[in-house]
Amino acid sequence: MQIKSSYFKKAFSMSLLTSALFLAGCGSNDSDKKIDENPLLKFKGVWQLPGYGEVLDFKDNSLITYNTNSYGCVKVSEVQFDKLPLYSKYLSLDNNKLIYDNPFTSTATFQKQDTNFDACNVDKLLKSDDPITNFEFLWHTFNDYYAFFELRELNWQAVYEQYRPLVTASTTQEQLGDIFEAMLDDIDDGHISLSNKDTYIANGGDIKGRALQAYKLALSLGDEAQFGALYQAINSINLEVIKSNLVDGNLKQYDNSNAIHWGELPGNIGYLSINRVMGMNKTNADAPLGANDQLAYVEQDLKDTDLIMQTVMTQFKDTQGLVIDLRINNGGLDKVSQKIASYFSQTEYTFATKHVANKAFNGDKLSLKVVASPIEAYIKPIYVLTGQSSGSGGEVLTQALKSLAHVTTIGQATEGSVSDSLEFVMPNGWALSLSNEIYTDLQGAILEGQGVKPDVEMPVYAMLDLQMGSDTPIDYVLQQFGITPANVMSFDKVEQQIKASFDTLKLPGMSLAVIKNNEIVWETGFGFADIETERPITEHTPFNVGSVSKTMLATAIAQQVELGNVSLELPINEMNLPFEINNPHSDEPIKLKHLVSHTSGLLDTQNYNCSYYIHETGESLYASFGVEACDIQATLDTATFYQEYFTQGEKYYTDDVFATDDDALPGSYYEYSNVGAGLAGFAIEKLLDIDLSQTMKSQLFEPMGMLNTAWDHTQLSEQNPKAVQYSLDESNDLIAMPEFSYPTFFDGDLNTSAHDLARLLITIGNKGMIDNKRILKAQTVEMMLTPPVDTFTTDVDKQGLFWRINGAFIGHTGGDPGTNAVIQYNQITGAGFVVLMNGEDSEMGKDEMDEQLQPILNMIYRSGLMN
Repeated sequence: MQIKSSYFKKAFSMSLLTSALFLAGCGSNDSDKKIDENPLLKFKGVWQLPGYGEVLDFKDNSLITYNTNSYGCVKVSEVQFDKLPLYSKYLSLDNNKLIYDNPFTSTATFQKQDTNFDACNVDKLLKSDDPITNFEFLWHTFNDYYAFFELRELNWQAVYEQYRPLVTASTTQEQLGDIFEAMLDDIDDGHISLSNKDTYIANGGDIKGRALQAYKLALSLGDEAQFGALYQAINSINLEVIKSNLVDGNLKQYDNSNAIHWGELPGNIGYLSINRVMGMNKTNADAPLGANDQLAYVEQDLKDTDLIMQTVMTQFKDTQGLVIDLRINNGGLDKVSQKIASYFSQTEYTFATKHVANKAFNGDKLSLKVVASPIEAYIKPIYVLTGQSSGSGGEVLTQALKSLAHVTTIGQATEGSVSDSLEFVMPNGWALSLSNEIYTDLQGAILEGQGVKPDVEMPVYAMLDLQMGSDTPIDYVLQQFGITPANVMSFDKVEQQIKASFDTLKLPGMSLAVIKNNEIVWETGFGFADIETERPITEHTPFNVGSVSKTMLATAIAQQVELGNVSLELPINEMNLPFEINNPHSDEPIKLKHLVSHTSGLLDTQNYNCSYYIHETGESLYASFGVEACDIQATLDTATFYQEYFTQGEKYYTDDVFATDDDALPGSYYEYSNVGAGLAGFAIEKLLDIDLSQTMKSQLFEPMGMLNTAWDHTQLSEQNPKAVQYSLDESNDLIAMPEFSYPTFFDGDLNTSAHDLARLLITIGNKGMIDNKRILKAQTVEMMLTPPVDTFTTDVDKQGLFWRINGAFIGHTGGDPGTNAVIQYNQITGAGFVVLMNGEDSEMGKDEMDEQLQPILNMIYRSGLMN
């Protein structure tokens, strides 16, 4: 699935702003107006910028600009000299070269051309809505000037052969736009765009970073139209989380500017957020349209940058360290980026090179430099937070800062659209931009595509971070300084908050454990395991944990893979099952890797719930709830159930048990599947001829010290039985659930304690080790936490072997009648928690408890960050 973005644009083109001149020149062809002694007259003649297709023709009193390629030439504009009063100070002559000291980005050198520059003679100019002419002009513009065909593995000639036959003299402008959109759709380059002045026709760049979070959330809600609103909402939540990390909860800004914000983190650590590198003292980054006005805009921007940075750095003078947050930076001007970076260096330094490189021209490398700070440079430890929502000019700033010895970059690689935007005007007036330059770091690595890679890699845009009121990269930085974050409570205060919330939550009981640095640092229980007998809950009380069971199933399967007993690539119909399962909508085999990643195309239906049965009677639990679709008598045998579930005409079969159409192909479509998870455990048993639950007991539970854990609740200690499960009804009355199970029990019927699950998290977090014993190899743990199938997921960042990966967090949740369980472990901060509850209100009640619980879960997790 490819989703497009246009967030990152360099602010202006490389040369004399052909797009701005185009706008400024409309209706300005006053050729009779004489301008005496204008300083621009000394540049009279025709000049071309090699590798850019930009031609300047200085006449007696006007400047004409052209865009040219191997197909033809388009006149962009004609602007009178009196409308360009600022330009002469940026231009100079060096023999037959015109030097443009570009205030936006880097110096450009134009070559003198014959006065009768043939390509742009009046009789050869292209100005037409003719679809064939415009197709050829766009294709040749890319063919001549685009720098990254090889990097992006794009066969441009093949694109021509595919799309050129679709364009005829009768093709409408709308149809032509659709063809161009299809042509450019597969190029993941944030500097590619095509617009007709009013709207974008095509945008380059896949959606990444924070925007991808919003898009996934919109998809999970079934409404892509909510993307924009959700993106803004997520940014607002993120802002509140950042404020909660600050000592006084306030972010400062200069006047009304929203480009830079700053504040103070605990421990006298400064925090500086830079959201863009243009419009630095404005409420938005909108630049004026006129060419001369744009020059004035940039000149003022550079002055404003100095003014704001000197104000900020004065306030940070006495801090012991600094966090610079570039995770969301929409780009702008290279020169602004270089000016910001200068405040952190005592000397001038080179941080990268750039050069034009395309079919038309291969230029010399130009060193990109940062000058020494105009005031006392900040040379204390700096941590720069980076990510894929930082693009273009933001990437230049990231690279400039990364080159400093006292700077550590952490997070993810930047967006990877670093080149300046080369702006072209099409024969029909549409505006086109593309990348024609190569930026490299000092080791020669190309920054385009891969972005600026961090020194310390970690996720930076996790939705679970926002949900937990956390910011993992900031927590990590504070850990490096040995500082406790601002929004952390002591265990005693968290305990008081939990006790105070019990009346509101109507919970029967809760057990929890908190992990820090591979140790349990706090564990306790609240309420009752059995209300009738008032048996208290402790950290060792077993609970049914619902789908959290899948993490233990995953660990067992990973262990069998490590032992060489099974392969994730094995088709399930080759695992000695007493039946075959074939999706009638796909010829491809379903493999074990598809079951463990929820990509098998085997779906949960309402009849899956009907299979829940009461231990004492064998009757359907949901039938006892009054669900009329469920037969009273449930099927208890696992093999029989699967046959009845997947066989047409049988007891549990419905037409929607298999994914259909494009989603039917195993590995192509992600949908959480309990029935598929249970089948994975059952298939392992049949393949290896083992009782997997007993194998787990001897090979996992006992070695890990999980002494109150069993799949069969009757195998738990009589002195420490499992907690009774309760469901709240609409009146908030607690209804005790009968003991129940289901034939797919490996997907959710594990009974275990908070203490025991904490030991599982420690084992996984410690790469397979606990109590100096190796349970799994480190590479096995890595395999288990790596997606076995590359499939787009909506409700998680990544799907490992049943383990759900959200940013730096690994874990799972579990819910069933009377069951509510959460386990999470942060692989970066080393903090994690287990919370088990024997009550919920989602089955029969108001479904309010989870929202009320979230602040408590946040407090529990963050208590593990106490230093």
